[in-house]
Amino acid sequence: MGPEMSTACALNELIQSHGTRVVDSSAKFAPLEHLLMIILQDTLTIVRSINLALTDMDSSMLDDELLQSNIDSWRRVLNRFETELRHMETSLPEFARYVVGPEAAGGNGTCGELLDQCTLQIAKVQERRRITYGSLMTAMSLVESKRGIAEAESVTKLTELAFFFIPLTFAASLFSMQVKELDASTTSVGVFFGVALSITVCSYALRLVIRSSAFLRFMRLWTNEIRTGTESPPGAPIATSMVLKWTWNRFKPYVYPVYAVIPTTAVLAALWTRSLQQGIKVGVTIALAMLTFAVVLFFALRRLNIRAQLARKNGR
Repeated sequence: MGPEMSTACALNELIQSHGTRVVDSSAKFAPLEHLLMIILQDTLTIVRSINLALTDMDSSMLDDELLQSNIDSWRRVLNRFETELRHMETSLPEFARYVVGPEAAGGNGTCGELLDQCTLQIAKVQERRRITYGSLMTAMSLVESKRGIAEAESVTKLTELAFFFIPLTFAASLFSMQVKELDASTTSVGVFFGVALSITVCSYALRLVIRSSAFLRFMRLWTNEIRTGTESPPGAPIATSMVLKWTWNRFKPYVYPVYAVIPTTAVLAALWTRSLQQGIKVGVTIALAMLTFAVVLFFALRRLNIRAQLARKNGR
């Protein structure tokens, strides 16, 4: 096809060569058709350049630093490529039909073949641009995921340090309180370090327990039991209302004895703080204790009776 040159230079060379060339008088000089061929050749050159740019983008996506620094410009360039390629795909056939006639759209003649080649290359580059744009979004998602993982690891390291520094800060705040029991003249530095070390060991031991496999297995069994007790589907999130409902159903039989013990304890506390005779206090205490025991025994026997009835009903 010869060395590449601008459209104006190619057209100027065509005119000059036609003016100095000896041609048949019947030959028809069609400058618009030659201009169309030059435009189609230039279009192929542009499409190849776009394809090379897409290749460079694909290779540069492997570098995370280049990807993060050029993501905005690459998105603008890809959007511009889409606009220009769509415009070329629609405008070139219309211009060819205007210049050459309907036969250009059917692939007839040199212009028709060149037009079909341009249309095919534009379609391929458009598909390549869509693939590159999808790869760019995927690569950016991977970079964001790596960044999130790195930030999570940094937070984990900071949490590890917090298990040591927060107990020390708490101990320092505790000993800085202006209370009589923590008088600076009677409290030594060894007491401070002993308390701080004890709090640190307890907090880190709690962390180890929470992250242990036994505790995780217990939490998994407990959550499954809550879902079963509240008739929730497997894998459903555990709400506070579900925990309260499960707790009430689980410990409801023991609530009524507690209701009986609490008033008795309050009455006995008020009784023994009064200046009454010792015999009266002992007698009232024995009576209330027997009454409380009777109430608790009643609810216990009632619960056993209900269980027996349920067992017989299931046995039937």
